[in-house]
Amino acid sequence: MGESQSPEGWQYWVMASAGSDVVPIVWAKLKPPILRQDAVDRAELVDRLTVLEEPALTALVAPAGYGKTTAALQLVRRLGKPLAWLSLEPLDDDPLRFWTYVAAAIETAGVGGLSAVYELLTNGEDSLGDAIGLLRGLIESANQDVVLVLDDVQVIEDEAIHQRLSELVRGRPSNLQLVCLSRADLPLPVGRLRSNNQLTEARVDDLAFRRAELVAVLDSTFGLAPLSDDNVDALLARTEGWPVGVSLAGLGLANNAEIEDVDSYVARFSGDRRHLAEYLATEALSELDDDLRAFVLVTSVVSILVPALCDELTGQPGSLGRLRQLVRDNVFTAALDENETLFRYHPLFRELLESMLEAEHAEMVCSVHARASVWFEQEGDIDAAIMHAIASGDLDRPVSLIKRSWLVFTRSGRLERLERWVAALGDAATEDTEVSLMMSWALLNVRRYDDMPRWTSAALAAATSDVERAMC
Repeated sequence: MGESQSPEGWQYWVMASAGSDVVPIVWAKLKPPILRQDAVDRAELVDRLTVLEEPALTALVAPAGYGKTTAALQLVRRLGKPLAWLSLEPLDDDPLRFWTYVAAAIETAGVGGLSAVYELLTNGEDSLGDAIGLLRGLIESANQDVVLVLDDVQVIEDEAIHQRLSELVRGRPSNLQLVCLSRADLPLPVGRLRSNNQLTEARVDDLAFRRAELVAVLDSTFGLAPLSDDNVDALLARTEGWPVGVSLAGLGLANNAEIEDVDSYVARFSGDRRHLAEYLATEALSELDDDLRAFVLVTSVVSILVPALCDELTGQPGSLGRLRQLVRDNVFTAALDENETLFRYHPLFRELLESMLEAEHAEMVCSVHARASVWFEQEGDIDAAIMHAIASGDLDRPVSLIKRSWLVFTRSGRLERLERWVAALGDAATEDTEVSLMMSWALLNVRRYDDMPRWTSAALAAATSDVERAMC
């Protein structure tokens, strides 16, 4: 083992590879984050995570901002056992470095005799199995329990690490509890552990704030006066309980004490608000490669992500694989069915993407909506086809679609659809004689006589021939 300093120092050093190379073990990575005093008590969540007395694995899997670290800290506090914490980073995606850090974390929990483990690690990968076996034995022989928390497991992609970590889980010492925090599905035998009742886990739905927790955040963290029930419900629906979204909404309210109309602020709260946009851009978009980034921007124009539709919008095949990758990597994307054939983005994330598409690629917006309109028309969804046609800016197409479809919708009692289309058209509706006449006839059919004069007058004003004027 190389020269070692007190764990109270910034870093200490151990031998981690053959020869004289020395890997710095930064103490900050082995030090658990501080649990904020005003952190919301996730007692209900921790109850679910402690339903088993000695699970082989506890998994917290969700995108950034879902409070995985806070939940893990509260879980550790509940367990009351010695803690070994390791915050992983991409540089740790190396078997020798990874297991050296794991050994160092275990040492901080009070397990002794690890010098021989470090010595084996200096012999390179040929001795890695022996080093891990010795580490397991030292943990098992220690007269104490150990909770090992691995944070940001998604940065570890080396299959050799995955395999040996899986082996450790399957053959774990009875006094070791492993807790893994990840933005992506864990490369561990989760299914087997779940079926054998050896797994406790929390995912997006479990980590999302409940109503009482949202209220507690606004009160304890930001000291805000209680919001009305309607505003609480609206904010909960808007954020879908996403903890960082709730916090950023609270930050906005707290930093704008002059806001008099809280109702309007909550209603306007969306993914392109400055703090939320900065967070999402940093934590989600920055991690995507150019291909996936372009993909999410273009496909943000639709609310339900159908792979065939996404192929049409992007002009490229393979959307199903990309969408499943986004779900797997927890990039604020959810599958809507068990077979993962339909998807959607988190509403706040989608709003950010739409605003970024407009800001960065304004020239593409119209063409993307036009392609969506054609696809929806081919699929028989005339409503979506018309709305996307309107968004494309080519008003001739939605007017044509409305003229072909209005009678079917009004006869089936869906006048509100026609009214929505016409409202979205704006002046283009009143400037078209046929559209104005259609509205008049539709209103006549439902006996809304008081609303008819507006449209008959518009039809007469827009008439350009004797035939059209006669129809009015």
